[in-house]
Amino acid sequence: MLNVMRSNLKHLKWILGVVAFSMILYLGSYFDRDMIFGGRSGGADKDWAAVVGKQEISAAELQRTLGNIEEGYRQRLQGQFEPLRKALRLPQAALNDLINRTLMIEQARRMGLSISDDELRSAIVSHPAFHSEKGFVGKDVYERVLAANNLSAAAFERSLSEELLLGKWRAAVMGPVTISDAEIEATYRDGAETVSYDYLTIPAGLFPPTEPSDADARAWFARNAERYRKGEGRTALWALIPAATAAPAVSVEEARAFYDGNPSSFERPEQRRVRHILIAGVDDASRAKAEDVLRQLNAGADFAALAQKDSADTGSAAKGGDLGWFGRGRMVAEFDQAVFSATPGETVGPVKTTFGYHIIRVEAAREAGKVPFDDVGGAIIEQLSAPKRSQAVAAKAQELTSVAPAAFEQTARSSGYVVHDTGVIVPGSDVPGLGSSPSVAQAIFQTPVGKVSGPVQVPEGAVVVKVTGTAAPATITFEQVRPAVTADLKREKARDAAERGARAQWAASGGSLDALAGKLRIAVQKAGPVAKGQPLPGLPPTEPPDLLFAAGLGGAPIIAASPDGSVTVASVTAHGMPNTAELAARKDTIRSQIEQQKSNQILSTFIRQIRQGTEIRTNNELLERLNS
Repeated sequence: MLNVMRSNLKHLKWILGVVAFSMILYLGSYFDRDMIFGGRSGGADKDWAAVVGKQEISAAELQRTLGNIEEGYRQRLQGQFEPLRKALRLPQAALNDLINRTLMIEQARRMGLSISDDELRSAIVSHPAFHSEKGFVGKDVYERVLAANNLSAAAFERSLSEELLLGKWRAAVMGPVTISDAEIEATYRDGAETVSYDYLTIPAGLFPPTEPSDADARAWFARNAERYRKGEGRTALWALIPAATAAPAVSVEEARAFYDGNPSSFERPEQRRVRHILIAGVDDASRAKAEDVLRQLNAGADFAALAQKDSADTGSAAKGGDLGWFGRGRMVAEFDQAVFSATPGETVGPVKTTFGYHIIRVEAAREAGKVPFDDVGGAIIEQLSAPKRSQAVAAKAQELTSVAPAAFEQTARSSGYVVHDTGVIVPGSDVPGLGSSPSVAQAIFQTPVGKVSGPVQVPEGAVVVKVTGTAAPATITFEQVRPAVTADLKREKARDAAERGARAQWAASGGSLDALAGKLRIAVQKAGPVAKGQPLPGLPPTEPPDLLFAAGLGGAPIIAASPDGSVTVASVTAHGMPNTAELAARKDTIRSQIEQQKSNQILSTFIRQIRQGTEIRTNNELLERLNS
């Protein structure tokens, strides 16, 4: 709720800017990791992912690109990402993107296209990451931001230059697109069918499943053994170079000097601290309930207690409705105006927004000014220490990766590192001693047997792996994959228990969504109209997009459980059919959508033609390992 209300964010804090930098730039957030770890050395870096003509795409480059894509999906899908990861086949998608990019860049250069120094310089100084209200942030800040995100200026500029070159190439090969009125009308009719529905989401844990027994897990493995035997197993040794002990922390004096030398980075806008109570819905009943809450507050009721009891914003309700401090423009317009028109201690409302009706109390105010050093000193120390730790870890890791494989264990122990033995692990399983660490697991399965991997970054520092052997798929036993089997079985039981529990509660509530919501004290949400083929708000992304279009009004509900054990109960309230009177108002929007689709089709046709004339070889074994 709060994140949605803050969608109009204008003031990006400097610390969050550094942290989010790698997510802002597809241009190369993983492209220069070798700079940090001292170059390519053994293991996965010697593998190849594809050969495009005479150009090779390395396994390391594929893994970095895959990391970007997976992180984006992980943030969008949250806890549902892992259950869907294999089905999404992201390694294949990542490699396909890299192959297409390689082909397009080569074609652009054959056409004589290039990016001048002036064009590159203009793109850098106008890039949102390096542009402030006063213009370009300056060479020092530019290089410092890149260094804090493990990027060199050369690597970033190379990637940016390639992106600009691709833009020129697209403009050169794609001429004007013509769209007829008949196409617009046909597209409108195809997308005009809509559905509206009410739904509520029952949180995970309300219908807890029985804990799977050892016998249950063994039976599950017997039924699904091939799921865990798709690839060979591996045995390996690994050692961690801890970041915490790699370099001394930055002193308070150094942090103070940075604070004093960058005053504009710590300017804080005018802010308010606020509590609110949200009554979901924008109908008369919701307003009446909000007014009743306001009357209780005016009569002396405790705001925090009422928020915990009545607020539909469950995130802030648990904290007594507290939204913390925020500045102008951080919330939706109606909420923002009400907050900054009130004085500290004042309670206002009901304030209507798209989320429902809010009762708002302004707890405190503070004027615009500079954030005190005491509030940010610790964060400055951490931010300035990170590059030093990275460099120190890189140097120590390089020492370990450069030794002969036979001397790996002795060298690691003599350097004070603990050496761990994984035993037999299979693709997709945890790494003993590290838990869930996909990057380390990938290094184990990409590094040749008997070789030492390059360093792998983990939150605690860097891990170096030596692969010691393999295990044939047929010999993989239940004991070796017990954690993965147990986790899969728990997810299956959680889904089943959630669906059974929701159906039982629905029946006990007389088949009424409102009665079920009242019984469970969960607010009913409204969705729609949603066009056919679009994602259905509130429903798990694993469900088909057209799920509700075949459901009748007021009939049996749609009950769909998520892998985390939460479950959504939905009831259709309206079906919308095409209305030609609406076409004129949407004509320009539909035209733009069709233009984009046609442009993508033209681009795909060019790429297909280029691919047909180019010899392309892919490392399918590597793709299967990455997707396991």
